[in-house]
Amino acid sequence: MVSAAKVAVVLALALGGCSRRPDLDMAAARREIRRTLVSTYGADVDLGQPRCPARVVARKGERFRCSIDVAGQRLGLSVEQRDDAGTLQVVPERAVVGLPRVRRELVAALADRIGGRSAVVSCAGPAVRVVAVGATFECAARDGATTRTVLVRVRDLAGSLTFTIQR
Repeated sequence: MVSAAKVAVVLALALGGCSRRPDLDMAAARREIRRTLVSTYGADVDLGQPRCPARVVARKGERFRCSIDVAGQRLGLSVEQRDDAGTLQVVPERAVVGLPRVRRELVAALADRIGGRSAVVSCAGPAVRVVAVGATFECAARDGATTRTVLVRVRDLAGSLTFTIQR
């Protein structure tokens, strides 16, 4: 004979399964994350496929972490569901900085200090960098016979930069 306690446990487990929230469609979430990053960084940046948890509950405010390779460098992502329908907000953990933009901004910023827009800027390393906020790297700015080392500092996740000429 089945006891009343056993029936209650079985019934509770069955009803608990019915009240479980649906999972987020993770294939769709990965597509949306990648689409967001292509929109942010441009189609010419080499982006891999996002790596995310296999299951995430579909619920407004639910957060999870993913990662993606950007030009061969790992970028961590914080992802938050903005509503129950799976709208996502994607926040990178580091800035993505393209050297062509660094060169353009550096030439413009240093135009008065090293002889105008004829300066040639070179930065060693990959053409796209995944850089922590506050981190620095060096470039060289040359105008004719004068070459200066410039310290480039990443100010925020959007990749805003400051330049300091080294003496």
